[in-house]
This record gives sequence, C-alpha cells and structure tokens, in this order.
Amino acid sequence: MYKRQGHTVAQYGAEEYASFTGPTGKGEYARERSELFGELASVLSHIDVDAILLAGPGFTKEDARKYIEENSPEVAAKFGATVDTSAIGDRGVHEVLKRGAVEDVQAETRITEEAEYIDELTTRIAQDGAATYGIEAVAEATEYGAVEELLVLDDRLREERAGEGEWTIDVNDVIESVEQQGGSVTVFSSEFAPGDQLAALGGIAALLRYRLE
Repeated sequence: MYKRQGHTVAQYGAEEYASFTGPTGKGEYARERSELFGELASVLSHIDVDAILLAGPGFTKEDARKYIEENSPEVAAKFGATVDTSAIGDRGVHEVLKRGAVEDVQAETRITEEAEYIDELTTRIAQDGAATYGIEAVAEATEYGAVEELLVLDDRLREERAGEGEWTIDVNDVIESVEQQGGSVTVFSSEFAPGDQLAALGGIAALLRYRLE
C-alpha cells in the first residue's frame, strides 16, 4: 500500500486536509494509480491556496504531477516545487518547512502577483486609463470611491506609519477608506523588482473601477 496526505500551510502552521491510500502492485496497479491521482486532482481543485507543493519520498510525487499536468491543467497551474523528503505525514511536512520550500514558493507567488499588478498599472497609465499614482491622486480617487486595488510599498508604509515619511495625507485613512468601499489592498515588497517600479511611482498607486476625468 502507499499513502499520500494533503496538508494546507498557513501563517500559523500546517493542517492535514485529506488522506489517500492505494495498492502498490502489478495487474490493476496502473488503473488504481490513475484513480488515486484523479482523486488528488479533484481535492486540490477545491482548495483555495496560492500554490501547491508536491513532496514525499520516492517517485510517486513526480508521477502525480505529470498526471495532473496532463489531465487537470487548471490545478497544475498552481504547482510550485517538487520536494524530496524521507517521510510522509507530519514528519514530511516538517522537513518541507525546515528546508524553507514554502517560503521560496510564497516569494515566487508574491513576485508573480506583484508583477501582474505592475503590468496592468503601467498599461493603464500608458493608455490614460483607469489608474493613478502618487499619494494625492490616490487619496482623491479614494474620495470618489473609485479605487478597486490599492498598491502600496512596504517600506513607504512603515515610514509613514512611524511618522518618518513625507506624505501629508494619512495613509491609514486611505487604506481604511478603500477597504470600507470594497476595494483591496496589496502591500508590495521592496525586495523585488515590482516594488522598485512602484517606488518610482511614489510608493503608492491604484487600479480604479473607472477612469477619473
């Protein structure tokens, strides 16, 4: 028999989400593996996560990844690294966490998300579309309830909250207003290239629900 478990990892630790078992033999083995991988893909498709790591001893994880890539591309799109461990279950999860694999995937996911926002922002700016940047312009857009996605740099946010920044407008008020109006807030990391691009725009920008005249 072989056993595979699914864990979700959040800020406060890991939690087992599902467990799968199946035979390891000949004859109907290939069919059973396909059924198991199909069940795994089905479960993964219903989990709301940013990225998926496949980990464990042996080669089953690679086979599962290949099967899911071929049969469930929407699930495979969330795949991060494939990690070798000496055990399954909680011990295997501990190995993955200890090696920093989760942090690596989180960083990659964050960079990708921030890059997509910056691409959308710069495209809209170039087309004189529904976007704005700079604290004054963003605050004005917030007053109109036009901000759909607020983008702010972590370093700049810390400076302003510590009273060491240059903005004359309280960024906390802007953030609170955006959230109250149903908008989202994304804090960019100054360690990555998208953060550098946002810094060049004043450290704060917004994707708008509609273009302001």
